[in-house]
Amino acid sequence: MKTESSESGTGRVDSRRDVKGRWKPGCTGNPGGKARGPSLTMVLRRLAHEIIDWEGMGKVERAEALAAVIWSKALGGDRYFTEMVLNRIDGPVKQVAENAQSISGDDLRGKRIIIEQTVVDAIGANVN
Repeated sequence: MKTESSESGTGRVDSRRDVKGRWKPGCTGNPGGKARGPSLTMVLRRLAHEIIDWEGMGKVERAEALAAVIWSKALGGDRYFTEMVLNRIDGPVKQVAENAQSISGDDLRGKRIIIEQTVVDAIGANVN
């Protein structure tokens, strides 16, 4: 039974689909299969473990150099990187409230920003 392809919108008949537009058993929308070769994640993981000579720190893994840059930006007061560091160390802040009417999301976000700035100030003071 041939049906009009619902995905292409061209009005062509696609014998691989049923009357509801779903793939028939044994047919696929990706006849070439999964792409060959390593995934981007695998390539990034491999590169992260390569040893490089980095800015006077000597031989370090790329991941360690990246972590040093992130810490530097967090210590410099960049809130994005401060949040990234805090989320990696302690995990993201869970917004749990017993009485949702008394604590709004804006209040919690405001407190997180104050805490982040306090941490940045404290760490920055100890670095110097």
